[in-house]
Amino acid sequence: MKSMTGFGRGQASNQDYQISVDISSVNRKQLDIRFSPPREAIFLESLVRKTIPEYVARGVINVQMKLNATGDSAAGIQFNDAIIKSYVSHLQQLNKHYDLKTPISLNDIHLLPGAVQSAEKEISVDDLSSVAAEALKTALEALVKNRHNEGLQLKTDMNERREILLKGLEGLKEKSAQATINFREKLEARIRDAGLTIELDSERIHQEVVFYAD
Repeated sequence: MKSMTGFGRGQASNQDYQISVDISSVNRKQLDIRFSPPREAIFLESLVRKTIPEYVARGVINVQMKLNATGDSAAGIQFNDAIIKSYVSHLQQLNKHYDLKTPISLNDIHLLPGAVQSAEKEISVDDLSSVAAEALKTALEALVKNRHNEGLQLKTDMNERREILLKGLEGLKEKSAQATINFREKLEARIRDAGLTIELDSERIHQEVVFYAD
């Protein structure tokens, strides 16, 4: 017995990439995979949608994936010398024109638009897919295990409730038989107290007892 809700996490890395995957599931009759891949790795969506049905047959499956580049694949930075020279030249002219002595700082220059740019490295589809597949597999195995453990807890809880209901049913059966007898005795006593001339073993008395029993 497996629960329809669960959670799993997986991580994997190599010399260039690190990927973490979080998967959660909730109840639904059909399989509904919800995954928004990282902007730089849209090609991983087909891998996710192909792999998940191997582990999960139904439910809403939410997949979150985080990608970090490491080592030589990490995005670096580069300075745009032409733009920086233009900024410096204009700042020097402004200082001279307005008779200012404002120092020109690198801390200020790197904040100017276009002075510093990121140098993104080309992503290896094969390498990244391999790391993503490993992280995804680990997350799915953790999800299946989590759903199994929660299912066992639900089964234990349901069995305990079933035993309570069965005991209550047995008690009702015992009290039901005695309640019918008690009702007949009270009904006959009321008839006698009222001084009625109805035969206590008549069909009418029997019908009243049957109605009460029902």
